[in-house]
Amino acid sequence: MKTNVDRRGFLGQAAAVAAGVVAAAGSAPVWNEMVEAAAPVQPSVARIGLQLYTIGDLVSANIDQALESVAKVGYRFVEFAGYGGRTPEQIRATLDRLKLTSPSSHISWASMKSDFDTQVRIAEVVGHQYITIPSLGNEMPTTADGWKKIADDFNAMATKLKAKKIGLAFHSHRDEFADMGGGKKGMDIFIAGTDPSLVTFEIDLGWATVAGEDPLAWFSRYPGRVKMWHVKDILALQSAQQAQQQRFKTLTAPATAPAPAPAPAPIAAPGSGAPSAAAGAPPAGGPGRGSAPAVTGGPVPIGAGEIDYKPIFAQWKTSGLEYFFVEQDGAANWPGGSLVAITTSYRNLVNLLR
Repeated sequence: MKTNVDRRGFLGQAAAVAAGVVAAAGSAPVWNEMVEAAAPVQPSVARIGLQLYTIGDLVSANIDQALESVAKVGYRFVEFAGYGGRTPEQIRATLDRLKLTSPSSHISWASMKSDFDTQVRIAEVVGHQYITIPSLGNEMPTTADGWKKIADDFNAMATKLKAKKIGLAFHSHRDEFADMGGGKKGMDIFIAGTDPSLVTFEIDLGWATVAGEDPLAWFSRYPGRVKMWHVKDILALQSAQQAQQQRFKTLTAPATAPAPAPAPAPIAAPGSGAPSAAAGAPPAGGPGRGSAPAVTGGPVPIGAGEIDYKPIFAQWKTSGLEYFFVEQDGAANWPGGSLVAITTSYRNLVNLLR
């Protein structure tokens, strides 16, 4: 039986890397060529990327073999969410051997605040252009003032990273699009409150659509600010959107309101016969985001769901796109497993981009 490793567990594995980083600090190769104010890059087959959280079961078993499989499928860019217990030097050597590039890694906000120097050193060795915060978890604001404070905190952290020639990005899910009043959503306040020269955004296009958002509208509203995408397809989209709208009501309810009902159960992948949680999979959407809507389907390989990506890719320049990564929560439960899932996504993207 295949098992998934949740994103929180993935990120926790980075702690095992720290000792090796410190010990090798004097001799580690450094590869980081961040270009400030980089021009948008037109998406192409040669630039299809993968968020390795998608194949968490394979990474947990053997990250070197997992990366070999990713390269054989055809992916050339990968985004990490933990390093499978390997040192950054080992990871870098494997990437170089397989001719893979990793422009971004998901690192928890807590790790960046508590262990800044180590995380920077890992990024320098592996070659990350961006450190991307995958979630604010329990620290996600529920008020406009809270979002303004987070924006200030990101500006401060990004200033420190810029001195190291590393960018800071934030990856959104769904709840960040909750209405904060005055016609502004959490993401509005966050993006507007951060310095464009310091902070960029990685919008999960699948979860944004579940939240009822049109990615094209966000690209137009904040041109050049969404330099990375998570490309995720969703099945039974309308049901997922309805469930998320109900969740938004609980997020913005007054503090004196009755306690909300428990979040819906995680999604079951088609053909799995059981909820993904039964195989140890995380709730779709990442930690701090609540369970996924209780619908049949949910995240599926690109082309197997209901999101039309052709008009989205057409707006790469407005977005400011530099990198895009396939991600499928619970992919280990897709019929045939996570390798079949990412192969399907890759082939369908090839057809879309050619």
